[in-house]
Amino acid sequence: NQNISDIVYIKEKFGNNIKIIAGGGIYSYNDLMLYYNAGADYFSLGTSLINPLKTYNIIKQSRYL
Repeated sequence: NQNISDIVYIKEKFGNNIKIIAGGGIYSYNDLMLYYNAGADYFSLGTSLINPLKTYNIIKQSRYL
């Protein structure tokens, strides 16, 4: 996934001096965790809003990150 590669690159280059908002293709908690583990700090869940129940579950599962 190009987004994941870009996040890893930016975090390696700038560290915590920059905050990253990741989005695009987050349909599940597992998708969100891919971005989180790559170094994303915040998440845009626009895609998942097509299914409000999925969005609710993603938020519920990730509330302790």
